[in-house]
Amino acid sequence: MLNFISSPKSIFVFSLLALSFAASCSPGNGLRNAVFCGNNHVQATEECDDGLNNGNTAHCTSTCQIAFCGDGLVLEGEEFCDDGALNSNIRPDSCREDCTPARCGDGLVDSGEACDDGNTDNFDDCTNACSFPVCGNGIHEGDEECDDGNSENLDECSNSCTLPECGNGVVEFGEWCDDGNTEDFDGCSNVCTLPECGNGVVEFGEECDDGNSLTEAACAYGLESCLQCNEDCSSSLSLVGPYCGDGVVDSSGLEECDDGEDNGMGVLYCRLDCSGLLGLPGMAAIPAGEFIYGSGEIRTTEAFLIDTHEVTAAHYRACVDSGPCYYRARGGGEPWSYSQYHTYDNGKDNHPINYIDWHDAKRYCEWKNMRLPTEVEWEKAARGTDGRMYPWGNEPVTCDRAVMDECEGNTQPVGSKEAGKSPYGVYDMAGGVYEWTDSWFSWRENARVLRGGAFYELGPRLQASHRDFYSPSVGHYASGFRCARSF
Repeated sequence: MLNFISSPKSIFVFSLLALSFAASCSPGNGLRNAVFCGNNHVQATEECDDGLNNGNTAHCTSTCQIAFCGDGLVLEGEEFCDDGALNSNIRPDSCREDCTPARCGDGLVDSGEACDDGNTDNFDDCTNACSFPVCGNGIHEGDEECDDGNSENLDECSNSCTLPECGNGVVEFGEWCDDGNTEDFDGCSNVCTLPECGNGVVEFGEECDDGNSLTEAACAYGLESCLQCNEDCSSSLSLVGPYCGDGVVDSSGLEECDDGEDNGMGVLYCRLDCSGLLGLPGMAAIPAGEFIYGSGEIRTTEAFLIDTHEVTAAHYRACVDSGPCYYRARGGGEPWSYSQYHTYDNGKDNHPINYIDWHDAKRYCEWKNMRLPTEVEWEKAARGTDGRMYPWGNEPVTCDRAVMDECEGNTQPVGSKEAGKSPYGVYDMAGGVYEWTDSWFSWRENARVLRGGAFYELGPRLQASHRDFYSPSVGHYASGFRCARSF
């Protein structure tokens, strides 16, 4: 019993029970008529009365007054503090007028705070922990650009918590030097690096910088003299560079050949501009070497000459008039086509001769001290060395490149398709008339190879790799030729 009445709450409850008992013992009175705080009836002198629930944990206090912030009693669960009349929003370390405790960010500098600017922003003069920013504590605060937790000056964040800045006079992370300016021609460059010979930038102490640390042996191609940049970025007057006529084929690809003082001297020699071999008038010089043949096979030829144009009707008539050659009025092929297509003595002197068999073509070339090309030579002259599909490249066949069915549908003057010439300047190697070669067609007995397609054909049959064949004794309305010559 002594333990029970020892607490304030117990005393209050015990007193309430005693009063209730006394009231119940009064004659004519019940407990409901007793006047006291805690009887669960609000009397005239009371603001509230929650009976046994009165207390500092409820809205009605133990004195039957409504609890409020500033009454000096801490209402549990709703108030953090209550100093009554001492609550203040302007006195440090006091309970605030809303019964909340002093805290960082309320605008008052309380005990343990270095500052309090009334907010919890970390990037102004007072941090969100109410302390002043400290460079080197590892926290990005105030006006710091960075903070890596140390006071080193040669890492990515300086000892003043700023990012490295070239030109501030302090050697910082990533800098080889810093002379306090961004000039490029003093001892420290405008990006805070030391002068480096070979970086392609002329810097302090350098006369030149060509982007390498080599001393070139001579000037650039074609220059008689030049200012040379040496390996130490000093300059000097250099010797003459490579040029057309020095007898050495330049490795840069600017020369096709170089026979030195013999350039331009004759058929066997290089042109004066070193652009290729000289040929005879009306012939193209094809250099020796490898090329892509057929569908990808690598073949090799010696150097040779080949007619730039197909033999014309006028050229062939000159051979007939001289005696070695003859012309058959109809030749082989379809007789009905002769009047429509033949070019001999038909007002088409500058068209390719047709209705010619292999023997006719061979006889003409021998009369000219030449020969028929092999089919390998013919294909190299037509497509060059890069494996192109057509003489002009890989672009589709068009009427401005080839004499073919969709265009004229008949022979045309030789050399009329400028856009269709080969890499070596040879004309009409796609379309026009088929051209006899000196090669046998291995898949067909007693047949010679023809190349180049004809005026009545299209697309794939005009490709430079396309092969056809005919009996060497048959002259066709689309069979012609051109001659070749060995060096």
